[in-house]
Amino acid sequence: MTTRRSSTTRSLVWLRDSLTPMFVVNSQHRVVLFNHGCETSSGWPAAEVLGQKALSLSNPDDHTVEALLAAMNPPDVVWQGQAARCRITWPHQRAAPESRVIQFWPIRGTDADGLLAILGIIELEPPWSANLPVPDIFPSLSAELSALRYEHRRRFGEKSVIGRCPAMLRVLTQAQLARQTRSPVCLRGEPGTGKEHLARSIHQTGMPATATFQWFDCRLTPTNELKLLIKRALETESRPEKDDAPTITTWYLNDIDAAPADLQERLLTLLQRSSNESTVRVIAATSAPIETLIAEDVFSRDMWYCLSALTIELPPLRERGTDIKTLGQFFVEQCNRNQPQHVNGVADDVWTQWERYRWPGNLDEFRKVVEEAHAACTTGQISLVHLPFRFRAGQDAQRLGPVRVPSRGLDQILEETERNLIQQALADTQNHITQTAEWLQIPRARLYRRMDQLGLRTPDSSGERLDSDPAKPPS
Repeated sequence: MTTRRSSTTRSLVWLRDSLTPMFVVNSQHRVVLFNHGCETSSGWPAAEVLGQKALSLSNPDDHTVEALLAAMNPPDVVWQGQAARCRITWPHQRAAPESRVIQFWPIRGTDADGLLAILGIIELEPPWSANLPVPDIFPSLSAELSALRYEHRRRFGEKSVIGRCPAMLRVLTQAQLARQTRSPVCLRGEPGTGKEHLARSIHQTGMPATATFQWFDCRLTPTNELKLLIKRALETESRPEKDDAPTITTWYLNDIDAAPADLQERLLTLLQRSSNESTVRVIAATSAPIETLIAEDVFSRDMWYCLSALTIELPPLRERGTDIKTLGQFFVEQCNRNQPQHVNGVADDVWTQWERYRWPGNLDEFRKVVEEAHAACTTGQISLVHLPFRFRAGQDAQRLGPVRVPSRGLDQILEETERNLIQQALADTQNHITQTAEWLQIPRARLYRRMDQLGLRTPDSSGERLDSDPAKPPS
């Protein structure tokens, strides 16, 4: 018995002191081994990592232990007992993150014990020859998301906007330009595509830390309040000597197309005076076809010229292709941070349904569906049974197809139907007015009025029958 304990202790010491980075996560997701190789490659001492939970959390900073723990979190297939190799972004406490490959090995006990822990071995050098095919690497969504966020920070200075489809890469490039100036920006896109989120991102990464962000809705905010703000801003801009440290503000004007004409005129004056030294930076957003509103004299052409110098079109979610998976993983990790229940992943058939769905509410609808599915999940993986009613109802509506709009108005349809019924009744009664009125269950006087209104031939006042020959005038 003593020999066995001694052998086990020596094995643990060997693992702990090894230069090959290795760690162990137990069945409760807690790190129980973080060896010397991991300390060297990450810059974190084991004391700061041991006992922490290895969870995938949204938006961890590269140089925090949260980012390290997220990289150590095994994918769902490993928790199900399958070994996997994953490419991850391995963070460092003081240096730039590096791309690495982790081999995850599930460690089983007896049948009653089930999965005891997971061993992770970080590959410092590729273990295969350059002449041999590269072994399969399991596509870990958490690792892909982490790598994507790091790439966005490196290329665009962006921390929170997720996307890799061509349309979103164009958005990120334009947002990077918007951060370098205080000129007005116009964000266009369907409701729920993330216009406000992008506006806040441009503000937070492009304006001084002391700058404030003010949100206004041109449909809801009282017009007098906006006029007063514009008046104060114009007074500040016109002062020959400004304060030593003037307050710089970003105005986010949602639904700018709903601004009344007099407010548009005052805002145009402010926009024409704006420069990189201005204390107010305007970011406007709209979901409406501005060109149509200009043609209808609802929106000022001059103001549109001022706003549209830098226009960013945000694509609807249904046109973002593979972004569905990275966005879904991002929302899952946000829920892992905000809720006690931890979800490891999403079932393949759920991803399939999410990718086929049209998402009329775009990102807002997607986030709510993920949040409700996460709250209902008790198995560690979101499956079809966890999808909320809102999503299933939306699927059913899309299967039925769009509502068919009649080519004629309701009044015209009712008029033609009534004319056909009266004509058929007259034919069946051989133009006998009394019998026709009885068959239609209406008074004779009302039948006369309706026939006159519908342009049907009426008998003379003394007759009971209509002329059977339509071409012959009544006697």
